[in-house]
Amino acid sequence: TPRHGVPPWEHRARRVAVRIAAVLILAGPAAGQETAPTTDPAAQKHLDFLEGLRERGYFDLADQYLGELHDDPNTPASMEPVLAFEQGRGKIQEAEVAQDLQRRELLLDQARSAFDDFLRTYPSHELAPEAKVQLAQVLQALSDVRRDPPHDLRRFHRLVQRLPETHPPRADTPPPH
Repeated sequence: TPRHGVPPWEHRARRVAVRIAAVLILAGPAAGQETAPTTDPAAQKHLDFLEGLRERGYFDLADQYLGELHDDPNTPASMEPVLAFEQGRGKIQEAEVAQDLQRRELLLDQARSAFDDFLRTYPSHELAPEAKVQLAQVLQALSDVRRDPPHDLRRFHRLVQRLPETHPPRADTPPPH
């Protein structure tokens, strides 16, 4: 029977692909760690594997692996926030290499949503400050993709327009879009 609308043969094929990717990643040299740091050696193995998938451009397998870790009852509860954080990071990394602007925008929207969820669920987690930085970068990237000035910039221009004529805008202030 299909699970999540995916036929069983496709689940088996993906598992085989993940195992092949694991062999390739474990056989290759490790490039610098970019995933969220953890002191748990078992968790770090998962994160290293995840980063290896992403480095090789296997973003769909990385997403699937995150989902499997999330659903696995043996995954330590302490890893849940890290998995939530990594969900957003993965979308950013994939967006960075996406050639299609619509795809890039979709991935950035998904990253924004993932970081919003992370910050709502884990506001005091040690990764919360980094999640805020990542979220700010996502918002800037979305603004660039949409060629739309950020909300705060538009608000700034509305405030400038309301100033009395005795206080004209500065010459270095960019015009509103």
